[in-house]
Amino acid sequence: MQTKIPKEAIKKYLKEKFKAPVKLLEYKNLGKGWHGSSYKLTFKVKNKIHTLILRIKNKLDFSHDYKSDRASSAILNHQMANITPKHVRSLDVVGITKNKNIVSLGDCDEFFQLVEIVKGTEYMKDLQKIKKTGRKYKNLGKVIGIDVPFEESKKAEIIINSSVIKPKKAAHIIFNYLKKNNLI
Repeated sequence: MQTKIPKEAIKKYLKEKFKAPVKLLEYKNLGKGWHGSSYKLTFKVKNKIHTLILRIKNKLDFSHDYKSDRASSAILNHQMANITPKHVRSLDVVGITKNKNIVSLGDCDEFFQLVEIVKGTEYMKDLQKIKKTGRKYKNLGKVIGIDVPFEESKKAEIIINSSVIKPKKAAHIIFNYLKKNNLI
């Protein structure tokens, strides 16, 4: 299952991105693969024809089940594409709102969440209390790192500790690993 972005939303986004009127000449489904679908966008801006590929991740399987999975994958692909030598350039990462508007995320340097205020204690304190007292709560499930130890896969080709390594450094480590192992 996937989301197809409406033509009008694409035209509006391209107009904002290129800061000029846009004529969408083609919006063609190129087909579906393991991870998603691709669409060819051909459009005219200031008498110049541009062609781009819009990639849309499948909503199921391949670790793309949740919106956050698909967003994380798209952002990582965007960052990696633009630092990997001789790789196709990524112009942006976009999301689509419930109102069918396209929002650019590609230039974001960090992400934040704005939530309502509630009275209570921090979630981590609750988890620590559960760990200390051993008291189990119905339907809570096992919490990795609290109820069960976090274990790295023994089959992992490379491990990146994202709690201490910044994304740009991680990208370089991954790139060097791929290069060293003749994978790129």
